[in-house]
Amino acid sequence: TYIGKLILDKSRKERLWDITATVKARQLEDVCRELNEHSLLHTRTEMNNPKYWLIHTYAKGKEESRLIRDIFTKYDAYVIVHEQDAKL
Repeated sequence: TYIGKLILDKSRKERLWDITATVKARQLEDVCRELNEHSLLHTRTEMNNPKYWLIHTYAKGKEESRLIRDIFTKYDAYVIVHEQDAKL
């Protein structure tokens, strides 16, 4: 299974990654500042619970996806990553 996935990953074009994270309100500005420093477009949505915000962004490949995930992980955000069917 691992070898098959490795071969598929090498043979296909880059994919679009849909990344959503829940961050604490007190960390929102820091997270958005880091995303902006790397020119990563994002949207933020206030949640029903004022302690948290939802940040939504897209990545144009695995490397950009890792960068975004690392930023969110740094702030202990809950992260969901989806691979989109669209090829770039």
